[in-house]
Amino acid sequence: MSFSGSLSDLTFSEVLQLVHLEEKTGTLTIWNSWDGKKIVFKEGNILHAGNLEKDEKFGDMLLESKVINEAQLREALRTQRVTKTKKRIGEILHEKYSIGMDEIQEGLKNYMLENIFSIFSWEDGEFHFSNEMARTEDKIPYPLNVKVENIIMEGSRRIDETSRIVREIPHKHFILKLNIDIDGIENINLHPDEWKLLSLVDNNKDIEDIRILTGYTDFQVLKIIFSLKNAHIIILEEKLSQVN
Repeated sequence: MSFSGSLSDLTFSEVLQLVHLEEKTGTLTIWNSWDGKKIVFKEGNILHAGNLEKDEKFGDMLLESKVINEAQLREALRTQRVTKTKKRIGEILHEKYSIGMDEIQEGLKNYMLENIFSIFSWEDGEFHFSNEMARTEDKIPYPLNVKVENIIMEGSRRIDETSRIVREIPHKHFILKLNIDIDGIENINLHPDEWKLLSLVDNNKDIEDIRILTGYTDFQVLKIIFSLKNAHIIILEEKLSQVN
């Protein structure tokens, strides 16, 4: 049975629990004034999640999750078209560029999870559950294999963590600057994602500029900046336009 509602009446966590506990099969669409998502379920478990406005291809999802670049995707699509092969894009990328199938599956999983996690921060929105699957199983070769309970726990944890970060970083218009007083920065043990972000700090870019260049989600970029700031590796400075 299909149903509809508002996030002002049921939280996203409650909607997920409802679909999961009743072991429903179909598609949950959820939207607000600026974004929309779709989540495909089978017997209460999530198979797929993505953007409501477009039917993402797997190549686009891998590109978005930074597993491949645009040149690799173009060449894989050209190979698929010219050879008329029935191989999926993931298989072609694996054979042509030695991209591991585990890496491909992890990229697809992260893409779907980030789409889901982004909904937890919505304060308003509408939802509708339909018994029709927006994407059939034969078009989901890499279903999301994560328990709904774990998704809800992680989504709730992110909300708590984001609230703590936002108290220190209330907007994305801060300019990022390296702390020139710190010695031996090249010897500091940082995660590759932190080094990637740090390499873009040039005393001119603000947080939103960095987010666009890295391709990270809002949560990911704020979490890294929060960590680097508290380690006194970077300094946040208000833009003059924001101060005046």
